[in-house]
Amino acid sequence: MADVHARDEFAAVVLGHMNPAIHHPAWYQMSGILTPEEASAALAPSAQPFVMSQGPMPLAKFVFNEISITCQSMRWQIEAPFSRAARCLEILAKTFDVLGETPVTAFGNNFHWHRELAGKEVAQVLGRLLAKTGLVGESSQLQVMSTKNGNMTTTVAPSPKGPSICHVHVLVHHSIDAMVPSEHPAHFDLGPLVVKAEIEDRVAAENSLESFLKAVSSQG
Repeated sequence: MADVHARDEFAAVVLGHMNPAIHHPAWYQMSGILTPEEASAALAPSAQPFVMSQGPMPLAKFVFNEISITCQSMRWQIEAPFSRAARCLEILAKTFDVLGETPVTAFGNNFHWHRELAGKEVAQVLGRLLAKTGLVGESSQLQVMSTKNGNMTTTVAPSPKGPSICHVHVLVHHSIDAMVPSEHPAHFDLGPLVVKAEIEDRVAAENSLESFLKAVSSQG
């Protein structure tokens, strides 16, 4: 069986007023954010095509070395396998250091896991867990929200990898208003905020994953 852990992914999202038109691999290289090798990989014929579209919904997107960067008018995102998470955070910090005047309202750290449930049908497992909470019937998705660490949402659903594999997605959303002193709301360094939050968020997300897996095990 293929290693379902191989596609466990991390993604960081920044919300605010973006300008997708400048988000070209060459700009990232000239700004010292990407290495020449990374920028070349994003534009190589063998790479996923670089996307740049204008109009009412502008978009820039490119992929290199398993890392994907997407920029829309109100959203910037970087995602990759867990093994590249540190590089993702470096790129994010450098990007918004260069774009220090970008009005940013929030950011979120996302953690995606795919786990085998020892031959159990995920849809049935989720249905039984929902029934224990007083909800009736089967469901294809279980969602739990918490405000202990930012605003954390854990979503569990069947994975496209197979009927006995579950996809656990933990999103921790952070509002800039809640993290930056109100007297200096427009002057802050986003990179360190995201890096510090990611360390805490990952622990909380892993705890959420462990809690779900324990709940599944307790069903026998």
